[in-house]
Amino acid sequence: MSSSPFMNHLRSELRIRGYSMKTEKSYLYWIRYFIRFHHSTGAPYLCKTKS
Repeated sequence: MSSSPFMNHLRSELRIRGYSMKTEKSYLYWIRYFIRFHHSTGAPYLCKTKS
């Protein structure tokens, strides 16, 4: 399974912090779901606030 560098970095951070495999799988699933829901919209667009 090929993953993006972003997801690989998240996976390694979760492992460094000692999260269980089930937690890692769950977190990665929801992050993937969030990205797909927003159609891979960039972070700067998602962080904009109304003035």
